[in-house]
Amino acid sequence: MVLAATRTCEFDPLEVNASQSLRSFADVEQLMQSARHSRSILAFAQGHRKPVCLILDEVDGSDPHAQRKLSEWIKSEDRKIPILMTCNEVPRVFKMNDTITKIRCYPPKPAELMALFPGKDVQILARQFKHDVRRIFQCMQYGVSDTLPTITLPNDCTPEVLCILKQKMSVEIDPIERAIASETPASH
Repeated sequence: MVLAATRTCEFDPLEVNASQSLRSFADVEQLMQSARHSRSILAFAQGHRKPVCLILDEVDGSDPHAQRKLSEWIKSEDRKIPILMTCNEVPRVFKMNDTITKIRCYPPKPAELMALFPGKDVQILARQFKHDVRRIFQCMQYGVSDTLPTITLPNDCTPEVLCILKQKMSVEIDPIERAIASETPASH
């Protein structure tokens, strides 16, 4: 949604995964230095005049010191570009910053998805994929992707090696599920 909004408003999006890239105060300082101009080098080279919009994805996963520095930068008159941030939980430092507008996005309702998936039971799809439209599209396009293929394991190795192979090939059944399926208690 953030990318769509940025492009609709004719900005050149600069995406940064904040949970991976903003681990310290110094990381934010470096980002601030990189975003001193309202146009990117790529925009300049391509000859378009779209201003840059910084998108900080998963900002709630960034370091608290980095979040505090971001909050200061957002208030600062030195900031030349708009900043959009995404998160699952709004960090406390951003809740206390009156210059940050918070927009809560809700999952779509099944009725809103009916036009996207004609002829499908949207109620079941929405429930199955927890209202995640991307996962529904993926399932419609590629089918169910979380099922594992049947793998033939060698029978000429030790039980320890066999156990490791099962784990590596992701065919090992969870001990609790195995106990429920066989209706016998799992051994320790």
